[in-house]
Amino acid sequence: MTRAAAWFSGLAVSLLLVPACPSPAAPARDAASTPPTYRPGDRWILDGEPYDLRRVEDGRYVFGAAERQIELGERLGIVKVVRRGVLEWEIYPPVEPTWPLKTGRWGVVSTILRTREAPSGFPVEATWQVKAYEDVKVPAGVFKAYRVDYTIEPARERVGSTRPRGAGQQSWSLTTWYAPDVQRLVKA
Repeated sequence: MTRAAAWFSGLAVSLLLVPACPSPAAPARDAASTPPTYRPGDRWILDGEPYDLRRVEDGRYVFGAAERQIELGERLGIVKVVRRGVLEWEIYPPVEPTWPLKTGRWGVVSTILRTREAPSGFPVEATWQVKAYEDVKVPAGVFKAYRVDYTIEPARERVGSTRPRGAGQQSWSLTTWYAPDVQRLVKA
């Protein structure tokens, strides 16, 4: 398993984004009809470490902590992760769900995945699907959240081909939970 594949697997277990401060009165469930808007200074907690929104650039939210930077797209897809100044992975164009979030909604995107091991990147097919609106338990509490599953696979050489580009057949998966009441990804 490459470092990128291990990192994607670890991300599914370790990523936890929750509000650092109590949120104002909870919006109605239809708050998931449009993606939230964040401002520099907004703070999330990730694995017990505070992440501050440092800037918004090129349609991305750039959150940072002491040794890691995470970039989210405007529709909350995880776009890029940098650790200690070194690229862990980046997927561009980003793979982001279509809003409003709705159970059963899905999409497929042809995109490029860049990793530490493959800095030039390679083509992948990414599928996202809003699988459920469910309770999710995290250290900050229990939230009603939309579960969005992502699967990333090497792109096929041509339509109908069964052989992926590059060596080996790898795929990566990631699940995120977006809680409309706090307007945050609360788990990934």
